[in-house]
Amino acid sequence: AYDHKVAFLNLPPKATITILDVSGQIVKQYHHQTTDPNNGFWSWDMFSKDGVEVASGLYIYVVEYDGGQQVGYLSILR
Repeated sequence: AYDHKVAFLNLPPKATITILDVSGQIVKQYHHQTTDPNNGFWSWDMFSKDGVEVASGLYIYVVEYDGGQQVGYLSILR
């Protein structure tokens, strides 16, 4: 069996990761907070906030942190 996840690396100690679908609806949101500067990692299991496995498609991620934000896209193919 495969372990399907999307990894977010090099996160700052305090950040909010929001994953949206292309219509702008929030699929998942995670509040990352750590005191360990070497723990800038979070993996998304590709399940929505409602516990449903997300469909194939294009998704937008927004990482917000003190001093800025990073926006990107990811594609899921099943």
